[in-house]
Parts: sequence; C-alpha cells; structure tokens
Amino acid sequence: MKAARKTALTTGGAAAGGGLAAAWVKAAAVFRLRRRGGAAGGAARMAAVFCPGWRRGGAARAMAVAMLFVLAAPAAVAQDFVEGQHYQRLEQPQPTETGDKVEVREFFWYGCPHCYVLEPYLDNWQVPDSAQFVRTPATFNELWTTHARVYYVLQEMGRIDELHPVFFDALHKRQLRLNDAASIAGFFEGHGIPADKFQSAWRSLLVDTRVGKADKAVRAYGLKSVPSFAVNGKYLVAPSMVTSYAEFIEVLNYLIALEAR
Repeated sequence: MKAARKTALTTGGAAAGGGLAAAWVKAAAVFRLRRRGGAAGGAARMAAVFCPGWRRGGAARAMAVAMLFVLAAPAAVAQDFVEGQHYQRLEQPQPTETGDKVEVREFFWYGCPHCYVLEPYLDNWQVPDSAQFVRTPATFNELWTTHARVYYVLQEMGRIDELHPVFFDALHKRQLRLNDAASIAGFFEGHGIPADKFQSAWRSLLVDTRVGKADKAVRAYGLKSVPSFAVNGKYLVAPSMVTSYAEFIEVLNYLIALEAR
C-alpha cells in the first residue's frame, strides 16, 4: 500500500487460540490441497484447514512452502463476486470511523503467518480514493491481546509505520519468542525505544482503552479467525473465501466500488 496505508489507525487464516508454528504447517497444507484439487477445489478446502492447533517442528519448511503458494497464485480476473461465496453480508452492520470514505478494516494478529504473507499484497495495494484502510489487532486470547497492545503502543509512540513490519519479521522471519511485556520492550529497545518509555506506554490508559475497543470490535463482528476484513461495516471477507491473495484484493476493490456508488 502506498501513502494511503499511513493513514491507518488477515488466502488463509489463524483461528482463535492458534499457535505460530502450527499456523505455518496449515499454510503448507493449503498449498498441497490446492495442488491436488486445483483452484476451485483448493478454495473449498482452504477454510477447513485454517484452524491451527499447537504443534512442534516444521515451521521453517512450512513457511517456505507457503511463500511458494503465494508466488504461484494466479492473477485475479475482474468479475462480479457473489455474496455468500466470496464475501458475507453482516446481519448487524457496524459503525465506521472514516467519515465519507469507505472503511476497509483489517483484523489481524502479529503471530498469524497468513497475515504476514498477506502484508506484501497490502503494501502494493493501490487503495481507491473513495476508501480508507485501517487496522484492528484481534484479541482472541491472552497472547493475541499482548500483541494487540504492541500495535497500540507503537501507534501511540508514532512508530507504527516503521516498526509494524519489523515486529512481523521478528516473529516469522527471525522466529523470536516475544510473548510478554519484558521481552517485547527489550526487542524494541534495540530499535531506539527506551524500555522505560515503552513500558510506560504499555501501561497507559490510552493503550488500555484502544485494546478494549479492539476487543469489542472483534466480538461485534463475530470473528472466528484472521486475517478478516470488514468493508464499510457491512461485509466480511477473508482470503480463505477465494483462490488467491490477488483475487482477494479484487474482492476488496469490488466491495469498495459497490459501497462508493
């Protein structure tokens, strides 16, 4: 995403309670299923495999296979997408925060490999002028909530655009275990944030409030996994509903155009 991404306040998904290594194993499973069943068969199977449980080993191999899957994904063809197949309409629309712009809200988790693999697509996405992209970290359990707090601390300190990808890389590329305030503060000290200032922001009322708001949003949208995207508070769409990440971006653009009419 270009400059539009800097105005910001998850094919696959990590389910609530999922672990990092197991999620990469599931990403590899998707690649194998796509190879056996083709694009249509792979799409139908994708949702079934994205409910990761904690397993040991295989994370590095799975990550490499997942990246091959992304590189091999076919380019999406412009088309009309089908409600109930490529996206879902919410029974209860949710409020948005982007004024007259169509809100595109990503729900993600730093530990989710599918969110991580999706990042380059979001980086390169030319967000339509009629839309605004925002993020909400998901809070399904204690670890996810800890990582949600990282997002809001970096946001409060004005370092989110710079350090958001750095933290993603630390968990996935470097395989660091950053699961508590002390280890996370130590990590960011190496990136120019004094540990005492990081800890102060970590405990701040502002960060507490934003984490609480994120938790309410996750519940209001009825989310079960990430990455999930809400478009204008009316539609939910996830990469697991399509056959490639490129097609997923096309679905977002389609829904934006639908709402901008």
